[in-house]
Amino acid sequence: MSAAALDRLLDEAAGFGSCGRCPYLAGGSAALCFRCARRTMEPLAAPDGRCEVCEQTYAAGATECKNPVCNMGQRWFERNYAIAMRSGVLQRVIDAYKLSGETSAKRGWAAIFGRILAGFLDAHEDLFASVDLIIPSPTYTGVGSRRSWDHIRGILVAANTEQAPPGPWPFDLGEPSAVIKSADTQPMRGKP
Repeated sequence: MSAAALDRLLDEAAGFGSCGRCPYLAGGSAALCFRCARRTMEPLAAPDGRCEVCEQTYAAGATECKNPVCNMGQRWFERNYAIAMRSGVLQRVIDAYKLSGETSAKRGWAAIFGRILAGFLDAHEDLFASVDLIIPSPTYTGVGSRRSWDHIRGILVAANTEQAPPGPWPFDLGEPSAVIKSADTQPMRGKP
């Protein structure tokens, strides 16, 4: 679909964060949802103002990331790609999704986030063409866990349904996953 056609559809879209009222909730495309979400999400800082590994904005006056993982000599991953800053409507929706209960309707956000992820990958195909595996940050769901469902895996499953088989994006949907969390850890929510 052309950019002009997508823009016409955006005029009817409810806007990111109001997806439950959107006429495209059940039949929207990855491209449409990604374009819609970009209108309300806070963009990342300019490349010279953010970390090239984790994409977090540098602290005022800083020229390097304070995250110790980013400064490690050897990491088990190349980098993390972010779509937007976790602020405003995006932060509210992420929190509602992550903190929703087992049977909550809020879990439907996985489909929306999956479309946004697939739209982001499609829009930046040149960056991701050589990626071998797209993995979720693992969620511990075993004995004593705070959550019995893997919220990030749900997003990857939804993103995978947005691509026609076999699809260009190598999402890790195997059992077991390439990366497994074997114990519960402290939540990262609210940490700098």
